[in-house]
Amino acid sequence: MTVAPVAWQWPATILAVILSVSLTGYLSAKLGNGLVKNAMIAM
Repeated sequence: MTVAPVAWQWPATILAVILSVSLTGYLSAKLGNGLVKNAMIAM
């Protein structure tokens, strides 16, 4: 069961992956005292 309609499942999955990778980069930069912008783009 998904929240998105059938026609939007692939785009919703891609968006969710992009958001989760960006969040991971942000958190790793904050915890490691790194550059947030570079970490979010590089992930």
